[in-house]
Amino acid sequence: MDLAESVDFAGLAEMTEGFSGAELASLATEAGMFAIRDDRTTVEMEDFEDAYEKVDAGDDSAGTPIAFQ
Repeated sequence: MDLAESVDFAGLAEMTEGFSGAELASLATEAGMFAIRDDRTTVEMEDFEDAYEKVDAGDDSAGTPIAFQ
């Protein structure tokens, strides 16, 4: 996947301050999934924002290991 020019890295860093590496990986994966659902190969800032809402909301479908369900 490619990143769109709309991705604001400073804003993304501020939004995810305190995230662990695993949380960042989950966020990136979810952002990619949002792009795929829209039939795109480019991840946009909006995808990261949507992914943040999903991950931050504690949505269990955002990569919770099966062992912990």
